[in-house]
Amino acid sequence: MKITEYRHFEEDPAAVSAATQSSSTSSANFTPRTFSPASLDPEDEEGHLSPGPTNSDHSSASSSDTERNLSPTPARDEIEAIGPLLNELTLDGDSGELGMAELRQALPSVSVTTANQGPEASSPVFGLRQTSLSPRPPRRSRRVSRTNQAPHDVKDEELPHDRFHHPDVQNAFLEAKTLMSRLARVLGSSPLHVDPDSAIKRLHKRAKDLSRFQCPPTRTVGFVGDSGVGKSSLLNSLLHQEGLARTSNSGAACTCVVTEYHYDMRDDFQVDVELFTQDDLMEQVTHLLQSYRRFHLHAEEMTVADGLEEAKEHASVARDTFRALFRGRLGNEAFLTTEPEGFVLWTFRRWLEDGVPELGGSHNRSSKESCSDFLIQLTSEAPGSQGPAIWPFVRKIKVFLDAHILSKGLVLVDLPGLRDLNSARRSITERYLLECDEVFAVCNIGRATTDVGVASVFELARRAGLSNVGIVCTRSDDIQASEAKNDWKGQRAKRIQQLSAEVATARGQIDEIKRLLDEYDDEDLTEEEEDEVYDLHRDLRKEEKFYEQKLYDLKTFLVETRNAEVTKKLQASYRDKVRGGIVHVFCISNTEYWSKTMLPKDEAIPSLQLSGIIALRKHCLSIIAESQLRLATKFVTNDIPALLGEAGLWVESGAGSANAEQKSAVRRTLDKIERQLRENLTGRGSDLRRVGRATREHFQNQVYDDRWRRTAVNATREWYGWAHQTYSAFCRNYGNYCTPAVGPHDWNQDIIAKMVGDLSPQWKRMLSSVQGRLNTDVENLEDEMDAALELLSAELEAFPEVNEVIGEVLLARTSQILSRMESSRETFQDDVRALEVDALTGIRTSIVGQAMEESYRRCNMEYGRGSDQRRKGIINGTVQSQDFFVNHMREFRRRWKTLTDEFQKELQDSIKDELGLMSTSFDIIRDENVATESEENPELRQCLEIEIGRAKEQLERIRDIMTSQ
Repeated sequence: MKITEYRHFEEDPAAVSAATQSSSTSSANFTPRTFSPASLDPEDEEGHLSPGPTNSDHSSASSSDTERNLSPTPARDEIEAIGPLLNELTLDGDSGELGMAELRQALPSVSVTTANQGPEASSPVFGLRQTSLSPRPPRRSRRVSRTNQAPHDVKDEELPHDRFHHPDVQNAFLEAKTLMSRLARVLGSSPLHVDPDSAIKRLHKRAKDLSRFQCPPTRTVGFVGDSGVGKSSLLNSLLHQEGLARTSNSGAACTCVVTEYHYDMRDDFQVDVELFTQDDLMEQVTHLLQSYRRFHLHAEEMTVADGLEEAKEHASVARDTFRALFRGRLGNEAFLTTEPEGFVLWTFRRWLEDGVPELGGSHNRSSKESCSDFLIQLTSEAPGSQGPAIWPFVRKIKVFLDAHILSKGLVLVDLPGLRDLNSARRSITERYLLECDEVFAVCNIGRATTDVGVASVFELARRAGLSNVGIVCTRSDDIQASEAKNDWKGQRAKRIQQLSAEVATARGQIDEIKRLLDEYDDEDLTEEEEDEVYDLHRDLRKEEKFYEQKLYDLKTFLVETRNAEVTKKLQASYRDKVRGGIVHVFCISNTEYWSKTMLPKDEAIPSLQLSGIIALRKHCLSIIAESQLRLATKFVTNDIPALLGEAGLWVESGAGSANAEQKSAVRRTLDKIERQLRENLTGRGSDLRRVGRATREHFQNQVYDDRWRRTAVNATREWYGWAHQTYSAFCRNYGNYCTPAVGPHDWNQDIIAKMVGDLSPQWKRMLSSVQGRLNTDVENLEDEMDAALELLSAELEAFPEVNEVIGEVLLARTSQILSRMESSRETFQDDVRALEVDALTGIRTSIVGQAMEESYRRCNMEYGRGSDQRRKGIINGTVQSQDFFVNHMREFRRRWKTLTDEFQKELQDSIKDELGLMSTSFDIIRDENVATESEENPELRQCLEIEIGRAKEQLERIRDIMTSQ
């Protein structure tokens, strides 16, 4: 069909049928777009559609939409005829055309007639503007696009709405570091800053350090999930490091190695590798060998009730681990069962001693690619390798890199699932989950509501009383329009059908224009035909933009609707499992995130937002806000004033306004203050030296008792009456299980139930008493520092300038001591909370869990006739032991003592450190050499005095911003 026919379409709608029939087959397949499906009620939540892309194409798309909306609306059966033909429309982002091949096949059988179109039938069949076929205007240079051509930068993403990320606070924080840069320049303007014996050298170094101050990592976020759920890809997206963590080319990967990601301002990558000790490895291979031999030696005697399937799975894991650990040595695996167990273990020990890889410690890699290859080497099976794999030897990996999300004080951790059959690695994961500030269970969105890995994380949260546990659902873009329409029904299904019809119609427009273009011979065109081709290409660009918009609309509706539905179900299922009842759910697509990330920012943003990664990254940054604000405020209110005070002392020491007798009086006063503080804060009579002992006495007087065995024995008697298959199932699940016959039970918790009931109130009272004691100690310290300031004022009343500067130093050091005490107290409280979980809950790594671990293992080794009685005898014997609770309380007390001793030491070290720094500050006044140095450099002294004055003035304003609420 030539362009004259195309114009005839526009001028005479009645000619549509004849023209179409006389055209080529592809023309016959063309389905004109003559409608715009009506929008759903905006108040209908099921039919709500979020806005599409907001780029520079919107203006043209909007104008085209306006003209399209003038076209008549098709009959209802026309829309419904399209929907069933889109059943394979998949919006998973893996295909560049997003499943549009199916649309092309659908178009031929969809007919649109014009018999009943009415007066509006005179509208252009293609929905294009009439002016699109007018003579070509004079050639003009292309206008500069208003699209932001720079690619998306994660640093430009919206920050959380909290005090720390407020622009005023961030600017004030930056300005404070600028003050230190200025001070460093002044101090560095004199040759004294390179003199090793000069006070200026130390002050200059301190100023440089403060000018580069970064809040240290304060929060850890763990991502835990089973193999294949996309944790590594998720972390790549959050770090904005595509391909950093990946599987090997063979696809074989080990997901059982904990990997931490830390911030470091560097161009390369540092990887720290921590290996298991020989004892750790021997313990693991011992358990694996027992599992292997049990199945291969006794499988024929085992029944389903004995855990035959679980035994087979454990044996398979053991075999794979042995092959990885001892590749090149193992040879005939029959030796694992034909030789005595002791001989096999002896052989394993020799092999381990000879075969540990020399990869522990730090390794630098110059590029992301080489770092990624190294991580694969550490965590994956190397295809064709003749030597031992590395991953069985690796306990933990730390990766240091420059990533925006890490620069704010976060540590991200990739954790294996809690269902790892290697008990050592499972225990590592459990301890991490207890210590992380926030935990996300990662799962595939298609199985999110039934994922057993997610359920295991929330079960741990329930037992340990965790609060900050959420869910990340991956592959949110992996959804088919046809399946969604069948699953959702109702208004949402209608919306899918409408949007799918729009996509199909838009595709038809593009195909028809391409068909028209194909009919032209580029080598023999008249000027009029060139104009016509030019107009068709322009129309094609508009149609392609419109088509992309419609695809985005459909994808957005599908993704966001399912995200909302899954989120609602997950929160309803798990909110009762966490303390506080809040479950954050994020649905993300790594494919969607990376598909557009390198496009111009305005084009990329819609897909990046739809991916969910930006929202998750923003949430992670919000976790650190409170702690980072506290550290930044400490920097402004403590660190900088302390340095300014010391610099002021250097200026004052060379002022020359005091005679020898007056200087001697100042030195005597400083000596007196220092002696008084050291005696009262760190001497034998100091209350601060007795904090640890006092807390231990609280534990001794209020906690220890041994009266809980009877309740535990009664619990074992109840279990004794259970059917053998039920009892065996609980043993295989380490006491925490649920069956239809007996319901859910946690044996470990049942064993210590009476003890917990008795100890919990006493424990809380004790902690309250300890907290009161710590508050009193803080007040005592403040009183001592106030007394020192009063002594200073009384003794140096005649020297107001010196008095003021030394007073500033004392105040700064007081703030520093109090800040470090508060930090120590927070650490102590976290440790106390962890000890409470270990002592008063039944999780597998708790005190009671560890005490029962070996008994469960022994039960799981039993099989055949009489195994039920033997299992029950093992459990009963362990619990009824006279030493069971004695050992529990002994371990409880030992850990409490260790905890309080460490707290006491940290407290004393903090005070001694700060008093040492105070003494160094006083030496600036007391040391004659420093005074001489200051006197001999009047120019530096003058410049420094001016800079200190300016800095103090600006610091007041900065401090007001940082400390305001």
